[in-house]
Amino acid sequence: MNEKKGRGEGLPKTNKKGLARQETILDAAFQHLKAVGFAAFTVRAVARDAGISTRAVYHHFATRTDLILASLERHDFWLSLVPSLDRLKELHAGDGYREFSSILFKRMAYRLYTDPAFRELILLELRGRDPWLVELIEARDRLGEEFFAVTDVLFRDADIDLRLISALLLFGLETAIVRAHAFHPSACGIDFLAPETRGRIDRCIDRLMQWAYGQLPPGTEREGDG
Repeated sequence: MNEKKGRGEGLPKTNKKGLARQETILDAAFQHLKAVGFAAFTVRAVARDAGISTRAVYHHFATRTDLILASLERHDFWLSLVPSLDRLKELHAGDGYREFSSILFKRMAYRLYTDPAFRELILLELRGRDPWLVELIEARDRLGEEFFAVTDVLFRDADIDLRLISALLLFGLETAIVRAHAFHPSACGIDFLAPETRGRIDRCIDRLMQWAYGQLPPGTEREGDG
């Protein structure tokens, strides 16, 4: 499989009308993918659903694989951060990414609550190990390594495993919120569809990161400046 490209990378430069057409194609592709799965996915069907010609689809996406990956990446919260990641890291390096960590998880929770397509993407991942999904997950892992390359250093002398805490928090949020929307709203007596639960989640994330970073020796967070 070809190396994965970032969303829009390698696509023809286009005007607003062309960008709108790309969005229409990606919407149609994602809906088609949900309906038929990866094996039965065809560019012809996407073109039909988008109301354009197959040739027009190939003008924007060179291959079937490029179209599938772009439609998946479009709805992935973590990969959508790539264009602004360096700026965000620079803004928050001074506190060892403590505030950055809280912001990321709170934004992810918000996206899970408000974006049905993101929830559908998580459900697709849980259904099987299609190569496109594996590639998407591996791209996320590479992104995570950039973050943990800094925090692992900060926490090397602390009895706190921030990497594991982050993984449990990430998958716990995904499972609770996606499950609440797709199957059953409650877990551990908490209604995850209740409006007040979102505020509880945000406060819990803040307190958890505050506690974890509070275990660092004094002055350790300044190492994040490097």
